[in-house]
Amino acid sequence: MARILIIDDDMDSRALMKERLEYVGHETEEAEDGLIGIEKVASYKPDVILLDLIMPNADGYDVLKALQANAGTLQIPAIVLSGQDQFEALAAALRLGASDYLDKPCSFEDLLNAVHTAIMRPAVQVPPSPPANYHLVG
Repeated sequence: MARILIIDDDMDSRALMKERLEYVGHETEEAEDGLIGIEKVASYKPDVILLDLIMPNADGYDVLKALQANAGTLQIPAIVLSGQDQFEALAAALRLGASDYLDKPCSFEDLLNAVHTAIMRPAVQVPPSPPANYHLVG
């Protein structure tokens, strides 16, 4: 199955996700904040990252920025799990490269569906834009 890195400062949330994901055959690793999570991405090489947004030291936005800044981690799908019920949080996470966004708490079925979708989704290679043959006039 998949190697999943769970980055969340809530120990109970991490433990519950770990237990359920391993029960269905996935391998998991945990990180209790964004800084540790960024370090573990390099050593663990996950197929999918489950990422909380609000954490100490480095938040989920910082982790997404770090993933996007490195060619080796750019294609790892990051599923954001957040208790922030705000459109701005969703939009910011997606702009920073999150592959999906789930409200906390979510059902295990929704989480598992998001993980499987992320695993099955092919990596997107965006071709460079051709140079513009026009200039915007302001």
